[in-house]
Amino acid sequence: MRHIDRRTFLGRSMKAAAAAPLLLGLRPFASASAREAPFEMLVLGDSVMWGQGLREEEKFYTKIREALERDVVCRKVNLRVLAHSEATILPKHKFCPDAPGEVPARRPTINAEVELAVQDYAGAGVPLGSVGLVVVDGGINDVTVARIINFLTPDDKIVSLARKFCGEAMRDLLDTILRTFPNAFVVVPGYFPIISEQTDPKTMNDLIAAFFGLDEGAKMMKRAQEMMAKRGPDWLLKRQAALSALWYRESDRNLQRAVAEANAEDAKRRGSAPPGVRARAYFAHIPFAPDESYGAPNTALWKIVGSAPGGGFRSDDQMYGARQPLCVEYEPAPFRRLVCKAAGTGHPNLRGEAKYTEAILARAREALGRCPQAAVSRR
Repeated sequence: MRHIDRRTFLGRSMKAAAAAPLLLGLRPFASASAREAPFEMLVLGDSVMWGQGLREEEKFYTKIREALERDVVCRKVNLRVLAHSEATILPKHKFCPDAPGEVPARRPTINAEVELAVQDYAGAGVPLGSVGLVVVDGGINDVTVARIINFLTPDDKIVSLARKFCGEAMRDLLDTILRTFPNAFVVVPGYFPIISEQTDPKTMNDLIAAFFGLDEGAKMMKRAQEMMAKRGPDWLLKRQAALSALWYRESDRNLQRAVAEANAEDAKRRGSAPPGVRARAYFAHIPFAPDESYGAPNTALWKIVGSAPGGGFRSDDQMYGARQPLCVEYEPAPFRRLVCKAAGTGHPNLRGEAKYTEAILARAREALGRCPQAAVSRR
């Protein structure tokens, strides 16, 4: 496996910038020799694609790489991961200082990740036409989790932001990816409902404080208590569950639309392609039951489990300990450092990551099929 993390990647990407334009004109046809070369898999997006809080061997992309080598392409898979915590789709062409993927940083944006991928492939002498699978997500950090869990957020705000970022911005991003990697299939996984009515209400204070800060979080909870006094003790949880369900539905709907529109544009662009050529972009719905939301009985998300030494919160993710020195090194702002400490909060845990692995792999197999060796071994 050839796995390049963001820190190494950024350090050498600029050196390849001059060569990048030479690769953009590659034709979307793979040669026989290319079929024998290593299969190239690229992972773009935010903390969900990065696998926030998971050890490397537990991340979905590691397991998908293994499955591809075992029974889908049956050859070596080179894996490049540019996804990182807190990445947004927009604005375009925004890069950031060098930092590990586990440290939240809005830049480089996911559009910039595509540009960096072009530069890195050029530097490594890998034709863009040899990239066979791109897995990409995006949109939640443009909308922001804070808005989704804020009980004061109007429903129409979630609807409009999902349309703008999961729909329009993702469609444009997919169009760029399909143009840039002319032979790649692209899988776009959805998101999940953060809170449900099965979420333990006792977890809400800490969750709000983790996203808004102790002072602002305390003010919000005071306001929530006032509203619950008028509307009932279960009003807060029901309101947040409704917002999460709305986000889940609208993000899925708009990501599906973005995939359909990008496929239509790709088909139009490849007008001379033979009839029956399959669509290249696929949406992967991630099934999440109410009891798998944050703080629910069978939660599929990492959660806050107490206070952290020196302030902030402790999360139960696998990378909590390893992340702490990185937060100190890369986050000079006190509040951002506290956010970084418990950055695993609300991300897929082992149960949730298995859902992503299964859904993405199903779509990858649908696009790529199985290699002859695998088909023979299954008889």
